[in-house]
Amino acid sequence: CGNWLADTAAFCGKCGTAVLREQPWEPSLDPDPTVVLDDPTVVLTEQTEILAESMATSEEKPKKQKMGKKKKILLAALVGTLVLVIAAGVIFLSYYLISEQKLLRALKQDDYDTALEIYHGEMEGEGSEALIAKLEERINTVREEYTDSLIGYDTAIEDLSTLRGMQVSALKDLLDETELYVIRLHNSREAFEEAETLLQQGEYAEAIEKYGEVLQLDGNYAAAQTGILNAIDAYREEILSEAAIYAEAGRYAEAIAQPEKGLEFLPGENDLQEQLKNYKDTMKKREVEALLSRAAGYADQGDYPKAIEALQGKESNAELNAAYLKYCQDYET
Repeated sequence: CGNWLADTAAFCGKCGTAVLREQPWEPSLDPDPTVVLDDPTVVLTEQTEILAESMATSEEKPKKQKMGKKKKILLAALVGTLVLVIAAGVIFLSYYLISEQKLLRALKQDDYDTALEIYHGEMEGEGSEALIAKLEERINTVREEYTDSLIGYDTAIEDLSTLRGMQVSALKDLLDETELYVIRLHNSREAFEEAETLLQQGEYAEAIEKYGEVLQLDGNYAAAQTGILNAIDAYREEILSEAAIYAEAGRYAEAIAQPEKGLEFLPGENDLQEQLKNYKDTMKKREVEALLSRAAGYADQGDYPKAIEALQGKESNAELNAAYLKYCQDYET
């Protein structure tokens, strides 16, 4: 109430309010003379104003706070995010739990055993258009990877066999075509490797045959064509060289046999044909010379019957025929 109280007062003498202290007050034996007590009037006025403000504040009703625009946007964003998370979770679970998705995932990881188990165990041999499309894609991938030598022959055949084991009728024709393609390409590649080895070993005729088995779909086709030309050149030189050795020894029958053998393998080869003609002409000329020499020997001895006999039946040759007629005339005279 603003009434001045003594330091030891327990109650206000004016309003009767009890004076409460946390600790007993002990008067100072030496009060500070510099301390100036507050004016009772001023203290009363300040306390009254504080009390009035406190009562006014307590009488006011708490106002309801309105949600701001930013908070509304934030709340909407949180709700939208929650919906997306739930949707993603559903999709995620579908991806991992649906049999078709598990099968597709196994195929993507090249886990054919698992794929086959899922297909027959969980799907009961049924396939959707999406699954069939995926299997077709996988078959074509096997073909492409084998063509590019990214996988080996055994792996390609094994993959195709596993896909065939799913017994999807819609894939039969594509599987047959792809498997045949892989087999043909495999044989072509093996033929090329054999041809390269034979060429290095000097087996030119066999190398040419193997090079001829290389298919156009094989990436080795261009190299095989070059290999054929190289093998032909080497084979021709080998044939002509062996024929020349026989000819130098006067063994023209064997010399002729060499280009004849080469022409059986390389029909129409100009160098071989030309050399064959030369050897035949030379051999024929030598045969004529030998017959003329023999007949002349008999004639020089006066044995015209033997000279005539040596040339008899060779009248097709003009030179031999002329000698034959001469010896017949000489014998008659």
